[in-house]
Amino acid sequence: MLSFEVEELTRLIRDHFPEYINIIPFLINNPQIAHKLLLRTSRKIPKAEKNILNEIALLRNELNLLKEKVEELEGKYKNIIMEEIAFFKRISKDEAKNLIKEYIHQHPGCLTSEIIEKLELDPELVNEVLIELEREGEIEARNPE
Repeated sequence: MLSFEVEELTRLIRDHFPEYINIIPFLINNPQIAHKLLLRTSRKIPKAEKNILNEIALLRNELNLLKEKVEELEGKYKNIIMEEIAFFKRISKDEAKNLIKEYIHQHPGCLTSEIIEKLELDPELVNEVLIELEREGEIEARNPE
């Protein structure tokens, strides 16, 4: 007997047949009898409550479908990120430094994000080079206005 069936049967007995509350331990230990009783007692539940239980079951199914969709989208999102990472050029720090200096010279006042995008370089490498260039006095960092 599944745990939700035990919970459901316990609730049914408590709410609709309180005079039988003392048989719950017996039913837990005898799942076949409990299952048959659950089927019989569920027929005696008022129609409105059956509708609520059906609604709950539908919502649980919908929730499971939504969880699957979220997992699917997470997988696609991870793939997109991996594709973006794969686009970064694999070059040495010295090569990156020369490219960045040349780009800044041609585009004064450019943003870090522009350098990353236009030169297709790894953001960590670009930041590392920019910090180094600033320390060497070759560039001056500014906050965008």
